[in-house]
Amino acid sequence: MPIYLYAMATNPPFSPVGKRPRPTPAKGGGRRVQLPLLAIVGGRVKTIRQERGLSQDDLAVGIPMDRSHLSMIEAGKAAITVMTLYKLAFALDCEVTELLPKLADARALLRAHGRGK
Repeated sequence: MPIYLYAMATNPPFSPVGKRPRPTPAKGGGRRVQLPLLAIVGGRVKTIRQERGLSQDDLAVGIPMDRSHLSMIEAGKAAITVMTLYKLAFALDCEVTELLPKLADARALLRAHGRGK
C-alpha cells in the first residue's frame, strides 16, 4: 500500500485529531432561566398589553413576532433586543421607558441577586 493511502486510512482528512468530543448536556439543560430584569420588562409588557385589551396573538401579529416568543418575553424567560423593545412600545402605544425599570430599582434588584456591584 502506498504511504499516502496508509496515512489517509489511519488518519482520514477532517478527522478531529486531538479534539475531545463535546459533552452531552444533562437532562433539563435546555430549560430557560428567568432573570430578574427580564422578568420586570416582561411583566410590564404583559400589564400594558392587558390594559390595552390586547391578546398575545393580537400583539404578536402587530409586531410581527411569534406568539410563543412573546409569551416567553412576558414570562421573563427570553431576552429582548432593543429593536423588539421599540416595536413593542410602538404597538402598545407607550414610551420605551415605561417598559424598563428605573435605574435605582434595577441596581437594587441586581444587588439582591448578586449580579451587580
